[in-house]
Amino acid sequence: MGLGIFVFSVIMSATKLGENKAITYNKSRAAGSGTKLTLHFTEPNIISMMLTSEKQVAGIDAVIKYNKDMLSILSSTLIGGADFTTSGGTVNEDAGTFSFSSLAKPSFKNTGVVAMFEIRSKEGVANPATEMTFDVTDERTAVVEKTTGRNILEDTAGSKFTITAK
Repeated sequence: MGLGIFVFSVIMSATKLGENKAITYNKSRAAGSGTKLTLHFTEPNIISMMLTSEKQVAGIDAVIKYNKDMLSILSSTLIGGADFTTSGGTVNEDAGTFSFSSLAKPSFKNTGVVAMFEIRSKEGVANPATEMTFDVTDERTAVVEKTTGRNILEDTAGSKFTITAK
């Protein structure tokens, strides 16, 4: 009887340990792809969108929110980074958004500049202190994983800056 209880205890302990490892593994997988989009401001008027990801990326859909009363986006200046082909560049003045898509080239190795574009202060607005952020509601901004086609965007960082009026 004592040996049976001992064997039963060992089996239950092994099962519990196995469950704990599975739970821990699932949590760490859910915690992250480590995928982040960041906006950087460079004087006098350039915005760069950077991507860092631990997974292979197929492409990105970006919707950037900005203060339409202070800034203008120069959509014609949109260019892709060295490892991206970028298209779109649509400004919605009413909503204060700028949207575009970028496809990763085979040379992309998980970190780099996705796109760059220029901004201008609105006429009559001297040295506006403002910010830009990503619109992540309803996955409007998304980073698509190459193998699964799923949105793996985990974190975003906007940019606060002051531009010199021209």
